Amino acid sequence: WDERLLTLDPVSIAHVLKNSTIYEKPWQSRRLITSLIGCGMLSAEGQAHKIQRRVATPAFSAQNMRALVPIVFRKGRQLQARLSDMVAESGENLRVDVGHWVSRATFDVIGAAGE
Repeated sequence: WDERLLTLDPVSIAHVLKNSTIYEKPWQSRRLITSLIGCGMLSAEGQAHKIQRRVATPAFSAQNMRALVPIVFRKGRQLQARLSDMVAESGENLRVDVGHWVSRATFDVIGAAGE
């Protein structure tokens, strides 16, 4: 096992996030993230991560985040309605892969935000 630093202190977390070049993610985490979603901002390190953050930062401005709120709430209501319908139609012993439905909703929000 590798040595790891775990903290809940907000000041320490801010320091680690601002100094990502000296605090790398464990190789196991990078491998898992990369295998699931590719080599993106969540798994990149060093200069690659810095470039990806610089490109993505404008999309996460306060103004853009405020504009997302109605889209997220609308999609949340649609998801709630869909899950309620599934429960009503199934009777009993319903198994739902919530991760699947939340993932779909997330991609719908991303798509709607890009319109």
